[in-house]
Order: sequence, then structure tokens, then C-alpha cells
Amino acid sequence: MFRLLLVTDKEEIQSLYVRYPDWNQQGFEMPIVAGSADAGISALRKQKIDAVSWLLPVREGRRFYEQLLPYDVYGIETAYDECRLRKGIGNARRELINRMREQQMAEPDDVLVALRESYLRDVLRGNVPDLKVCAERRNSLALDEIGANNPIAVASFRIPEGDRFYTERWKYGRLRLEYALNNAFERRREETSVLSLINPHHMRVIYLTTQGQTEFGVYREMIRCVSRARRVLEKGFDLSLQLKWVNSFENLSTFIRESYSRFAH
Repeated sequence: MFRLLLVTDKEEIQSLYVRYPDWNQQGFEMPIVAGSADAGISALRKQKIDAVSWLLPVREGRRFYEQLLPYDVYGIETAYDECRLRKGIGNARRELINRMREQQMAEPDDVLVALRESYLRDVLRGNVPDLKVCAERRNSLALDEIGANNPIAVASFRIPEGDRFYTERWKYGRLRLEYALNNAFERRREETSVLSLINPHHMRVIYLTTQGQTEFGVYREMIRCVSRARRVLEKGFDLSLQLKWVNSFENLSTFIRESYSRFAH
């Protein structure tokens, strides 16, 4: 059974959700109802929530959304009548079942995925001590499976207020910021994108695809993702993102060789 959290101060919506008769038939427990952003976040911290629906005043709603970012939950549009609620719950159930299936299929590869991402972050930071060692690691991690031999794109950008965000405005600010940016650089099945923090002001991201895209194609896709990331930061965090550069490369090996020549000695 899935668990839904409803966060709203509107009693008529709370009543609709509580009175809805078919929760069990649609695979959900009776929803947890919270009347404020703080109560909603408290509920998220105390128990496993699969889906969340919220309707709050603008400022409080924005605050709730910002605190919701680290949690892996499915968002459902708040319904005003039983017909829309039934449809929304049905869609959510199908999506959550699909997610469960994908996670079950991916679990054996979780360690490999983590090792691949760690390697790519090292490359983005310029940690390329030896080209031979890098090639051996690349082969052992089977990076060809995620498009290492195809054209790739790399972007570098600045967040001018990044350090203040980490130290003054948010607890766990870095994690929340990276979570939001990783969502902005959304992944489809045929894509891999890895974000790396260089320092509080500076981030880089690498984008690979198993599809047969050209260098111009991956460059254009990176520009699209950066534009989406800029909107996410401005809307959700009141932060600006300044793009420093975007480059495409023939493949991952080309980028590593150029990084090595730039950082070695």
C-alpha cells in the first residue's frame, strides 16, 4: 500500500480527501493530512511517504516546496472534487508501481552506478593523475555502456551566492542545491549526467548519451538543461546561475586528455 501526504489549510479539501471511499481499492492507505508546511515536513521526516499533494498560500507553499526537494516523493496535483481525485490517484499509483519496478531492476547495479559517477566527478574536478590509470578505471567500469565513446558535453557555471546559501540560508544547503540541479539535468534512460561541486561558487556537469547524437546535438541538449537549471534556481532558491562555458568533445577520452594536459604539472 502506498502512502499519500496532503498538506493544505483548506478544510474543504481536507474533508474531500478524508471522505474519499476508495483509497484501499486504489492501493493507498488513508492519507496523512497536515495543515501547514511545518506539519508537512515533520510528517515527511517521521515516516515513509510515497506521494504528496499540497495547496498552501504562495509564500508558505514555496517554503514547503524548497524543503520538499531532498525527499524522493511523487507530486500529485491537489484535487477539488472526487472525480479529479480518483483520476490523480490512479495516475499516481501507475507511476509509483513503475518506479518500484525500475528500482528492483536497477538494485544489482547500484554499486557500479555509484563508482561510475565517482569516477566522472573526479574527471570533472581535474583529478587526472595518470592517463593509463584513467583508461584502466574507465574500462573496469564499463563506461562504454553509458556512452563514453559517443560525443559528450561539459558545462561550467557559477553560483555567485553559493557560499552564503550553504552557510547562512539553509541547513543541508549544499545537498538541497545539488538535488535541485540534478533534477534540472534530468536523466532519461539513454542519458547520463553527473554534477560535481568544485567550490561553493563553481559547479561542472558532464552529459553523455547512448544515442547516436552529434557533438552539436549534445551541445544543444546541454544548453537546454542549463536553461532549465537557471529557472529552477531563480524560482525555487532565489539564486542566479551564470554559465561560464559549454564545450562538446568527440568522446570522454578526448575530454580526459585535454583535462590532463591542462592540469598536469
